[in-house]
Amino acid sequence: MKTTSRTSFTPPPFAQLPKDYLSLCQLLLPRPIHSRAQAAEVEAMIDALAVDERRLSADQRDYLEMLNEVLTLWDEAHSPAAADLAPAALLRLLLEESGQTAAAVARAIGADRSVITRLLNGTRPFTVPQAKALAAHFALDPAAFLDLSIARSQ
Repeated sequence: MKTTSRTSFTPPPFAQLPKDYLSLCQLLLPRPIHSRAQAAEVEAMIDALAVDERRLSADQRDYLEMLNEVLTLWDEAHSPAAADLAPAALLRLLLEESGQTAAAVARAIGADRSVITRLLNGTRPFTVPQAKALAAHFALDPAAFLDLSIARSQ
């Protein structure tokens, strides 16, 4: 399911955060996460609230707990699956989740679009420099884009 996300959500500093649950929900509604961008928004709000947990109101504590649960569900659904994917399948998943095209990712990492297409089709193996560039772009470990099973079996 694709959803549109706000552009660059930045929560206010802790001192300016609302104390009641409804007002917090008006800033960022706790709901299922469908993209890395939404996960980043939830993480930003968690970081803003977690500055000093002793000063949280009861509503802020409940809201923080809900955000943590939503983010945990996202992490559990995406992190383990990504670790089990072949590099080409992982890249396809990341393109789909982020809504980016192969051409856009190619431009972002300084590669030709045909290289990304061949990586996606499995007709070209990922090189270490490509893995590093993709990892930096998608905020992952470069090893996720390298087929290390070949090295392990030798």
